Amino acid sequence: MERLTSVTIDVCALKQNLSFVDPLLITLSGHLAPSILRVGGSDQNNFNFSSQPDRNFVTCYDKAGREAPLGCHQQCTFDSQYWASLHNFVDATGLQLLFGLSPADAENANSLIYHTAHRNYSGMFGYSFGNEQINEINEINDYFTKMTSVRKALNEAHGESTSSRPLLIAPDTGIGPRQLWISPAGIANDTSVNKHLDFVGRFTAKCAPLLDAVSWHTYDFRSQEIGGADHQPWPYPTPTVNASRFWEPEYLDVAGRLADNVSDIVAEAAPSLLGKVC
Repeated sequence: MERLTSVTIDVCALKQNLSFVDPLLITLSGHLAPSILRVGGSDQNNFNFSSQPDRNFVTCYDKAGREAPLGCHQQCTFDSQYWASLHNFVDATGLQLLFGLSPADAENANSLIYHTAHRNYSGMFGYSFGNEQINEINEINDYFTKMTSVRKALNEAHGESTSSRPLLIAPDTGIGPRQLWISPAGIANDTSVNKHLDFVGRFTAKCAPLLDAVSWHTYDFRSQEIGGADHQPWPYPTPTVNASRFWEPEYLDVAGRLADNVSDIVAEAAPSLLGKVC
């Protein structure tokens, strides 16, 4: 990838109607440019687009389909006005947008792609298809079918020119975390990590013709190992957190080794994507 510097806003914040017109947010975010703003995370997997303007911007629903209070980890939709406010924010800050599509509904993803192209939003860097895919080999054919539809929509909406067309990036699977009894030095023997790496290889081999880049992320340590907890509430850090462990060589080595592994896997599965790993 030509740009490595990026920042993320979790979709969970959008499900709480994060305001992209906040002057302070715009001013501070502008200092991060030029870089890529990723809007994604696990909550993108149940966050869909509605082409109809809705004065509520974001609407969430309970399991029975009834409107529910805004919040994370539930089915929500965002409307065209909210999407416009995000693009106005991108334009005002000089950032480029990498937006996470829900893999549950390719047709909904396609409607967002066509709408974005029709509105001539110029800040789209790319779309990522799903977050933390479930790592099940038997699901790869389903991803391939849906991504074939999404690729077709991108080509139709933006034309064949790769210079102006947003990228399609996947699978954005999480590699790790290590099993508790596996030391950082012994990560090559971690069956869970190896299963995730195997998924990256098989996914890439099948879906490479549709992809512009392969994405992944890693958990180099568990929260418990630094004295924290998953989804640590604010204020953070707590007095028990040992942040210095972030810099210990044995943990830093995990990220380096996994990066080498993924590069080797992609090189073998799809040489055309070598160097397009992010």
